[in-house]
Amino acid sequence: FVTHLFPERRSPPPNFATMKCIALVVFALCAALSTALQVRRTPAGLRTRLPPLFISDAEKNPFTSVNFEIGDVKERFTDVFQGAQKNLQEGEIGDRGEGWALGQVFLIACIAVGGLPVVGGLVLAVTGPGLFLGGLSLIVWACLELGPNLTPFPKPVDTNTLKTTGPYALMRHPTYTGLIAVAFGLGVITGSVERLLLAGAIAVFLDQKASKEEELLAEKHVAYNPYKEEVAKFIPRLP
Repeated sequence: FVTHLFPERRSPPPNFATMKCIALVVFALCAALSTALQVRRTPAGLRTRLPPLFISDAEKNPFTSVNFEIGDVKERFTDVFQGAQKNLQEGEIGDRGEGWALGQVFLIACIAVGGLPVVGGLVLAVTGPGLFLGGLSLIVWACLELGPNLTPFPKPVDTNTLKTTGPYALMRHPTYTGLIAVAFGLGVITGSVERLLLAGAIAVFLDQKASKEEELLAEKHVAYNPYKEEVAKFIPRLP
């Protein structure tokens, strides 16, 4: 069915390890860009005030006191390794969050070798269709829940009612979550690097559009800000 919809997938299979690396880079860039845009929207008074890079007193400028001698660099690396070795032995086993550390090491190793051991092929085969079909289902569910509130514009309709049930009890913008999932699913199914990049672009775009919608919804509904604090934007929060 998928190959009939997207005949270009019949071409020789792409290097999926490369595609997965590209997808990870796209996710990272999208997250960084979205964060930068969010900071830009933050009122100036709430932003963290950083000290100036250059100050009049040269003795207080850290850049003028840095010693780049080889011996100094070796000493710094020695301090880092000795500190890391000491920190590994510090604390009680089970109370330090070993699961997070092991998970980080495992994911880095998978990225380095270019795939998941044993189940990598199965995960790749399920990821594309799973994202595509799951995203479509979420879009349909959210549209049915919205009913007459559905509009392509950020500004809510005059008769808009605040929806907090169905998929809106899990995330504030399920239609956008579904669109992003469909976009990434198509990129994986068709083996298209261009689609993966465009999926990242639409994710950033929808994040900005959703933020604009939320400003207008907060003006229309007093209960929106409490709802915003309790429910995640795109991905449901873990209990």
